[in-house]
Amino acid sequence: MALSWKQKFLLLIVATLIGLAIATLASLSGLGRVSDAYEAQSEARAYESASLTLLNDWLGLERMSESLEPNQVETYQERLASLATQSSALNESAQTLPGDAVKTTAQQIHKQVAEYTRLRTQWLALSQQLGLTPSDGLRATMSNAIDERLRQISISIFNDDINTIASTYRDYLATFDATYAQTTREALERMQATVTEMDWQEIDIGKAVQAFDDAFSDAETLIADLSAIENQLAGAGTQIRDLISEQNTLLRREIIVATSEQADTARTASTWLIVATAAAVVIILVLTLTTASSTLVRRLNETVNLLTRVAGGDLSQRLEPGRNPNDEFNRLGQAANKMLDDVSDVIGQVVEGNRTLSVLQTELNALIDQMGKNGEQVEDETEQTATAVQEISHTAVDIAQYTQSVNDAVQSANGAAHSGAEVVRRSAKTMTELAERIQKTHDQVSQLSKTGEKVNSIVGVINGLAEQTNLLALNAAIEAARAGEAGRGFSVVADEVRSLAEKTVSATNGIADIVESLNRETQAISGLMKEGLKSAGEGEESSKEAAHSIEQITSSIQQLAGDMNQVVSSVEGISTTTEEIAQKVEQIHGHTRETADIRQKLNAHIERLSSQVTALTQASQGFRL
Repeated sequence: MALSWKQKFLLLIVATLIGLAIATLASLSGLGRVSDAYEAQSEARAYESASLTLLNDWLGLERMSESLEPNQVETYQERLASLATQSSALNESAQTLPGDAVKTTAQQIHKQVAEYTRLRTQWLALSQQLGLTPSDGLRATMSNAIDERLRQISISIFNDDINTIASTYRDYLATFDATYAQTTREALERMQATVTEMDWQEIDIGKAVQAFDDAFSDAETLIADLSAIENQLAGAGTQIRDLISEQNTLLRREIIVATSEQADTARTASTWLIVATAAAVVIILVLTLTTASSTLVRRLNETVNLLTRVAGGDLSQRLEPGRNPNDEFNRLGQAANKMLDDVSDVIGQVVEGNRTLSVLQTELNALIDQMGKNGEQVEDETEQTATAVQEISHTAVDIAQYTQSVNDAVQSANGAAHSGAEVVRRSAKTMTELAERIQKTHDQVSQLSKTGEKVNSIVGVINGLAEQTNLLALNAAIEAARAGEAGRGFSVVADEVRSLAEKTVSATNGIADIVESLNRETQAISGLMKEGLKSAGEGEESSKEAAHSIEQITSSIQQLAGDMNQVVSSVEGISTTTEEIAQKVEQIHGHTRETADIRQKLNAHIERLSSQVTALTQASQGFRL
């Protein structure tokens, strides 16, 4: 790629900036990896702290469960809900950490906490039924049955059993120990046996024993359920504690250690990448600048040497430009070579011009001498020309007078032609009106012929009616003859009708003959009208042609009049021009005298020009082409 020095330096600057950008990106990338590693480590430590917080909250719930009181139930439920929320959040946080083991452990912890929360909720409900204190739940019921009912029985046979029950059932409720339950159950069975034996079921003592027995049975059921749930809670708690411990071990052993190693590795790699990039940029920059500097110094020295030789008058030297058309020094060399070529051409032209000027000087001297001789001859001939021009001026005045007379005659002929054209136009108009009237008469005759045809049509209708009437009369006569005397009068009428029909036919035939004669006359008149109309049309055309011819004559006369006016003007112009020519001849005569003075001045200028030619010749000899 052919680049100029400007483009090369721009490319070098861009490459340097790109190198710096790469180094910056490398440092930013390394810092980003270090930051990501520390951020992952921070997330792992935060996750470890959250898991330990979860474990502490679980231990707090366990301690609170051991001495839970009714006024702490709401707080206990809130802490259970908080434990479930922490477990869910811990599981979500684990999804952002590296390593599948941590995610799996977090899911297991979340599952165990959910199970623990469910069991604790059941345990709380059963504990509330049993009674968190001796004053509520089944505890209160059994205490009431002992203290307010059984102890009120003053029967000596029950005193030992009542004392045994009062002592052992409280121990059972406090410890859930089956031994105490067994002792209490045996005492109750003895009391139930005595009540049955004595048939005391329906009295207060029997009802009191039965009430306590029922309450104690319910308590045994609740305690059995609570024991099973507490066993499950113990297993779930152990799982939670073990899973959290295992998870924290994984965090410390794998993620935290791995992220620390990643941070150290990223920091080291970033440092080496920055150093390598900076070194590469510096090396490339130094090599490029060194090469460019040596090339620039060499090309500048070549240019300085050339200009030094040119200053000494040596125009034969040239620079050798390279093949890169965009290189500024190549363009400078080409421009310098072109300048030297142009200067050499100019100096050569100066030398050649000096030779030409010397030749021209000699020829100019000869021409000036010839011009002096010609000036004297022109002066003599201008005097003769002035005399001839005066004679031409007088002749032109006479021609102008004769031409004016011809122009007046042409104007008269033009007026007569206009009058003749007007008469012909009126004749043509009259012929046109005559043709229109003949046309109207012809139209009327045609209308009359059509009317005759209509009359013939009507006569035909009348003849048809007469024939039908005649037939009717004949039929009537036949019918009258058949009728005999009765139809005689009708027969007379029929004869009269037939006679009238025959007269009608005769009359219509006469009318038809008249109409036929009228049609023939009309056709003859129509033919004459057509011939007259044709003649009128021919006359109109002839009038138009005559008018057109007269218009052409008028136009020709007008053109002739215009030409004559121009001739008059031209003759007058010739007269004026001849006078001006005479004046110009006088001026030429004066100029010839001035030309003689100018010739003397030219001789002086030629001598000065000869001196300049000599000086230029001496100056151009100092250059070597």
